[in-house]
Amino acid sequence: MAILNDRIKNRRKLLNKTLLELAEYIGVKEATMQRYESGEIKSIPYDNIVLIAECLDCTPQYLMGWSDYIKTEINFTEHEMDLITAYRNQPAMQKAVDRLLGIQEEKVVVFQAARSTNNTPPGYTEISKSVIEKLENAPDFKGDL
Repeated sequence: MAILNDRIKNRRKLLNKTLLELAEYIGVKEATMQRYESGEIKSIPYDNIVLIAECLDCTPQYLMGWSDYIKTEINFTEHEMDLITAYRNQPAMQKAVDRLLGIQEEKVVVFQAARSTNNTPPGYTEISKSVIEKLENAPDFKGDL
């Protein structure tokens, strides 16, 4: 059962969850959860394993050591999970990482009705969602052009 205990502890720490959070989720005392994780309790009820897996965003099969795949829908390695967690924990660096990996910001196709200063005829153009958001939140202009 050591693999079960190790995987519970590793997933909990990877997801920055406390023993108390996990215990409350499955409906046991924190001390019981600690004994599950340490291996002191050898026989964890099946229903609790399912709830632990749910809280730790993995499958019961992964926790039991029957599979090396954390989730059944998309199979990530531990390294990939570490990368995803690091990415999510560093929002200030996400744009730089996206550029490095060639991940493009989602674009929206809009119709450009007005002519530009270089006399480009009306037509369709792509604008990133972040630019659209900035335009929507921009203060109203009150003055002469």
